Amino acid sequence: MRNLSLLSVLVFITLLFLSGCATSSMDLHSTREEAISYGLEQESSESIGDANLLSVEGYKGETLVFFELNRALGVASISEEKNGLK
Repeated sequence: MRNLSLLSVLVFITLLFLSGCATSSMDLHSTREEAISYGLEQESSESIGDANLLSVEGYKGETLVFFELNRALGVASISEEKNGLK
């Protein structure tokens, strides 16, 4: 019985991990500006308010995007893939 519940938990965690890491080719963009614009639109559509861009910074080869959404600070990163930016 205990092995079954442990197995269920492991399967659940694996599914959560895989669904969180899944990206489609539709999420890839050719420029950083496109990726930022798309991300802000996605954030705005998933909440009540509009996402306002505060700053775009480069740090150790990564692009970090800071934005305000519903009076809270949001942070996103843009990573470079073989086929584009995500």
